[in-house]
Amino acid sequence: MKPSINNTTELKQHMSAYNYPGPELLADTKAGPVAVNDDEQKANREKITEVLADLGIGVEKITATVGPTYTLYKVVTDAKKSRLCKVEPDIAISLDARVVLPEHGERVLGIEIPNRDVSVVTLRQVMESPEFVDNKCVLPLALGKDVYGRVVVADLCKLPHLLVAGRYYGMDDMIVSLLFKRRPEELKLLLIDSQQVYFSVYAGLENHFLAMPEGGVPVASTLKEAVTALNAALKEMEERYKLLMRAGARNIKEYNNKFLKQQLNPEEGHRFLPYIVVMVHELADLIMTCGREVEIPITRMAQLARAVGIHLIVGTRRPTPNILTGTIKANFPVRIALKVANMFDSRMILDRPGANLLMGRGDMLFLDRGKLIRLQSPLVLHEDGQRVVDYIKEQPGANPYLLPEVEETPLEGWQCGGEDPLLEEAAYLVVDSEMCFAALLQREWSIGYNRACRLMQQLEDAGIVGPQEGLSRRKVLAGSRAEADQLLEAYLPGGRLDKGMGEDN
Repeated sequence: MKPSINNTTELKQHMSAYNYPGPELLADTKAGPVAVNDDEQKANREKITEVLADLGIGVEKITATVGPTYTLYKVVTDAKKSRLCKVEPDIAISLDARVVLPEHGERVLGIEIPNRDVSVVTLRQVMESPEFVDNKCVLPLALGKDVYGRVVVADLCKLPHLLVAGRYYGMDDMIVSLLFKRRPEELKLLLIDSQQVYFSVYAGLENHFLAMPEGGVPVASTLKEAVTALNAALKEMEERYKLLMRAGARNIKEYNNKFLKQQLNPEEGHRFLPYIVVMVHELADLIMTCGREVEIPITRMAQLARAVGIHLIVGTRRPTPNILTGTIKANFPVRIALKVANMFDSRMILDRPGANLLMGRGDMLFLDRGKLIRLQSPLVLHEDGQRVVDYIKEQPGANPYLLPEVEETPLEGWQCGGEDPLLEEAAYLVVDSEMCFAALLQREWSIGYNRACRLMQQLEDAGIVGPQEGLSRRKVLAGSRAEADQLLEAYLPGGRLDKGMGEDN
């Protein structure tokens, strides 16, 4: 079933024969020098002093650190932290800057003011940096440069999962980072892209780095494919736990070491386990439509999958409460926030303001278990990813890493425009409760808002409920279950659906 190489000698030969892609494949775009001239710095210092003076805060000293997108001004004040906390919003608005409050007992206030001329951080710069070349991370993610010009590399194995939210985000730099440091035998990517365009360039890695369900596609793009892929990854996690238990290993590192030392018998089902990184490009599309069918496998893997080498990177442009639910946030303590529209969205991602004051175009805040760092992510050109993929494709491959087969998802009927399998149950629910609104259907079956709206529309088409009138609730027109049955008989072309709750779960 799986294309794993059971013979340890052959496995090592395959690994040693692989040639890693190098930074020469990336565009040699020269980044301009980080330049904030003396006049700009002087003007900013004077404005900082003036704003703080208007708020009754004296300035003793100002030092500046120039970064690629903003300059950090460290201001020594005569005010205590409690006073600075009160005026923080006024400082941020007056200077159009992000304010970093001092640590307890200190009086150094950080003020991050955008540069007039932004210096581009290129992917090649990052890949050639000592911080990336010399790092010993198992699953390295080159996130970008900080204000001091240092490249920040995070190990996904230690995070162990990552949530990315906000506008203009991309995952190409993360994918390229992994491809530069890991061999196909060591790493597999499960790519889920409901918008069908962002991961398409990596479909060419099907026989090298991609994982997919039995009979699946290189990049899951439809809702049905996405749910199937997530459930297959969940089943893979469960199977790996059984292998570790039989091998007496506590984690994937111990298990693979035993396998390479030939302490495990392949004839008993043991195999070398590559790390699997599940990447979901747009969580909002899946949650809004599929609800718990997506949330359950994601949170289950986030809770348990680390020990068996399965890690998640989940992204969304819409950091709203119905997308970033409490369950998801609790299991993704490490997060990246990019530019958002308002302070509320920033609090949804980071539990604090700040992301609303970012500049966009890769300017981001990296929250690692309470510690917040501002970074500039590298610019990734489409041609960069394509050249890396083409280079890897030229090398001998095997087959896709096949995840376990799972039962057919129940999404197909209503997703393709047919009647929802829950239609009859929904009719009984609104008749019994004598009310009909989306949240009622969502709470009853843990489905997405879009699906609940489609159900209400079908109930209206069947004549069971009335049309939406302004902000008031729909009227329930059917007086009893028997009357609802008659309306369903007339509405459905083949008679009533013989599908209920059982088929939807």
